[in-house]
Amino acid sequence: MVINVKSFYVLAAGWNCNYQGGNTWRISHEITELTKVECDYVFGDKYNNLYYCAIQDYGLKEIIKGGIDELKESFDTIEIMSVMTNWEKLEYVYE
Repeated sequence: MVINVKSFYVLAAGWNCNYQGGNTWRISHEITELTKVECDYVFGDKYNNLYYCAIQDYGLKEIIKGGIDELKESFDTIEIMSVMTNWEKLEYVYE
């Protein structure tokens, strides 16, 4: 029996939408690259979308916990990366 396990990174982002009556969250496509520009990380995904993330703002916020719970229903394992993660040393692979 061969079991193929595929691991990948995605970004989860959330923001407060009080005028719409709640919070909103989104998940990116698989991250394939990272560039550091001044005080931001710029993550690129497999569709060439770019996501700018202020380095000091990274962390699990209450706003996106609902999104993480939804992801847990779709995947066997989800790992939340530590705020101490060195994003520049990770390998970003997309097949």
